[in-house]
Amino acid sequence: KAGLLQPSDLPPDVLRPTAEEREPTLAELEQRHIQRLLVEHGGNQSRVARLLGIDRRTLHRKLKLYRSM
Repeated sequence: KAGLLQPSDLPPDVLRPTAEEREPTLAELEQRHIQRLLVEHGGNQSRVARLLGIDRRTLHRKLKLYRSM
């Protein structure tokens, strides 16, 4: 197919997605969701844990993990 640009014609840095372009990881999506719920519910961790169907201690561990990321 003469005249068509192929991926192999592009420099490697164009083919690699940047941080803004890549799909978020499951952990990043989870973190955003939890943070949004905390904002919506005034920081009430017990209520957010109930909404998520997890124990409050599990939520606390997840929040601690997010702070270390």
